[in-house]
Amino acid sequence: PSAVSHDGFDLEEVVEALAEHYLAGGDHSRALPHLVAAGDRARTFSAMNQAASFYHQALEILEYLPGNSETIHLNIQILRSAGAVHTRLKNWPKAEKLFRDLVRLSRIYEDVRAQAEAWKGMGRIYARRKKFERALTFYQRSLHLFLQQRDPAGECDILIKMGSIYLEQGRWADLQHTYSSALRIARELDLEEQIASVAMNMAILYGIRGDLRSALQAYRQSLNLYRDLEQWDRLTPTLLNMGKCLADHGDIAQAKIHYAACLKLARKQYDILHEAIVQLNLSEILLKENNLKSCEKMSRSALERFEEIDHHIGAADALRILGSIAAQQNDAASAADRFERSLALHRDTGYLLGEAEACRDYARFLQNQPDGYRATELFARAREIFLQLGIKKEVIGIDTHRQKQKRGEPAVSILDDRSGLPSVEGRFPPKNIRSELLPANG
Repeated sequence: PSAVSHDGFDLEEVVEALAEHYLAGGDHSRALPHLVAAGDRARTFSAMNQAASFYHQALEILEYLPGNSETIHLNIQILRSAGAVHTRLKNWPKAEKLFRDLVRLSRIYEDVRAQAEAWKGMGRIYARRKKFERALTFYQRSLHLFLQQRDPAGECDILIKMGSIYLEQGRWADLQHTYSSALRIARELDLEEQIASVAMNMAILYGIRGDLRSALQAYRQSLNLYRDLEQWDRLTPTLLNMGKCLADHGDIAQAKIHYAACLKLARKQYDILHEAIVQLNLSEILLKENNLKSCEKMSRSALERFEEIDHHIGAADALRILGSIAAQQNDAASAADRFERSLALHRDTGYLLGEAEACRDYARFLQNQPDGYRATELFARAREIFLQLGIKKEVIGIDTHRQKQKRGEPAVSILDDRSGLPSVEGRFPPKNIRSELLPANG
């Protein structure tokens, strides 16, 4: 999308004209702020390629200007913004170079906070690539510097980012400690955005582990805060995750309402990722409803979008669903190929929940195939991960399924034996986390 100003002029054309005018007259310093402002404006409109172009031109101009406090401060600002943009664009080498340049510059001019932001940016790169241990290393460096600067807001932000990794890894003790600290700081400083972020992540955890009431309370708290803050880009994933939670607990009608709201926001923001995830989640519902034709069409559309933006976890989940469709259509070769590709992608990213779901569905397919001996191995791996993540209903589901097999009862089809049934109570997060996050009557 093109970044357009409120009065209808195309911002890119206006800024380029101003920049060219000042550059033609040799006035680099006056061209510079227009380029930076254009980059910032383009980011607001999620026009990341345009933003990257503006920031690149600004960095080139900075090479011609003398190094004074003003230009150094601007250089730090541009490197940080450009690094964030290239991270969004998944241009990992360029993003990493920009943040390393920021580390170098911040060390030269002894700007500790800028260095902390640089390490945070590096952590974000590796977190998005699902290389979690590497990400945590950079986040720890950033946290150390924020603590050194006595910057509680910066500390809180890093703790939340670390908590998101612990959530994906199933490291509940670390999650408890991290979110307790983040919530304490956020409440002391009245940081509503951070409170909303913690609420959404905890809601995801409650939903995964079967506590629907606490999950919905936390989601509503997060939604209300993001609406008050007018942070529409954060409302999108919150609505999406709430819809997924409702679908997993059997409330399909409400799930579809939340997915529709999410889809409307995603399209308004040109958000391909969340639009694709909505398609993926709707295809899961269609699969459970045995609407294979519509499910396949929607899953393929989601897969194309995920591959377009190089989102491996989404692509892996789409392949898992397409594998289940092929299994129902008795296309064993296609089913095996799709399940294998799904499993490989999830293992490459280190996303444990995705790996467990792929192992589970692949095992259910293989149990009726000539090479069904692999099903035992895959069921065991799925059970191991679900147990590690504390998802008790999945552990019970696998145990029940295998007991039926041993008794010689007929194998249940993939469609009839999937997650998403009314939840059984699992092991929840420590009570002190719940009491800090939720109202007293929760």
